[in-house]
Amino acid sequence: MTKDNIMLNSDSLDTNNKSKIHILEILGKWGLLIATIAIFILFSFLEKQFLTTSNFFSIIQQAAITGLLALGLTTVIASGEFDLSFPSIATLTGVVAFIMSSQRISLLIMIPLVFVLGIVLSSLNYFLIVKVKVPAFIATLGTMGIFTGIARFATGGTTIFPVYTPNFMKFIGRGFLFNIIPASAVTFVIVAIILIFFMDYSYLGRYFYAVGGNPDASTHVGIDTKKIKFMAYVITGITAATAGITSVSMLGAANPEICASYQLPAISAAFMGGVFLRGGLPNIWGTVIASVLMAMLANGFIMLGFPQYVKEIVQGSVLVLAVAVTTVTRKGKLFNIGM
Repeated sequence: MTKDNIMLNSDSLDTNNKSKIHILEILGKWGLLIATIAIFILFSFLEKQFLTTSNFFSIIQQAAITGLLALGLTTVIASGEFDLSFPSIATLTGVVAFIMSSQRISLLIMIPLVFVLGIVLSSLNYFLIVKVKVPAFIATLGTMGIFTGIARFATGGTTIFPVYTPNFMKFIGRGFLFNIIPASAVTFVIVAIILIFFMDYSYLGRYFYAVGGNPDASTHVGIDTKKIKFMAYVITGITAATAGITSVSMLGAANPEICASYQLPAISAAFMGGVFLRGGLPNIWGTVIASVLMAMLANGFIMLGFPQYVKEIVQGSVLVLAVAVTTVTRKGKLFNIGM
């Protein structure tokens, strides 16, 4: 083989390697969106009713609850911490909101109190994790049990139905804006937009990523890491309370397990969203798309008549895959995107 042939073969191999790397970069950044579109098309072919307007709004409503919970969790993960208790915070705040509204307590009193409760509950997590140094998994697993127990006590362990329901509590979960757009979806979009601007375009938001990436270096450059982590848990409390109010409104009743089923999809969405655009970094855009994907999967499985265990297996598999891909991506072993 001549020297020229060797050089041509070498150039060909380099070109092929660059092409493969380019494809991996595209999949690394846009794979989540591509998967969401592909699954939407697949379900549309498999089930004609999947493509109806009513089913589309059903998916959006389900994505709204998952998304609200996942958005708060995303900020906590970005700051380098974790939370398992967010569904129980949502449940307890939702139960309290339901009971207060049923007692005809003014919305001007009820809503601020519910948000304050969400912040207090999430602040307890912050205290245990950051101040007392209890591992996040253990601390939030414990508080999840506490909050769930309080919700059971408040409801008597059963579903309670209202004697009186104010119009706001009917509208926020079951109403439609302009008789077309679900109010819950509007709430989800508003919260997502606020967090996109906060996390991506404010110096405080960028501090979240700095603290989560390297807390020691962040401290050395003057960032108050404890303050950032506290803010992350406060945001989680607010988004959980919003999801709780929306959930009880959507159900039209209060139940001590009302948000429990959203835990796995929300965690999956928060981790899966990290693959989108940012190469393993949790981000709001990715969480929004992943929340829609998780809702779409759940809806499609129900319409196709799959048993519950199939949904659970897929959700668990998605979570493991999302964490694995995010971890490897952040180490730069899977996608060469300059991280």
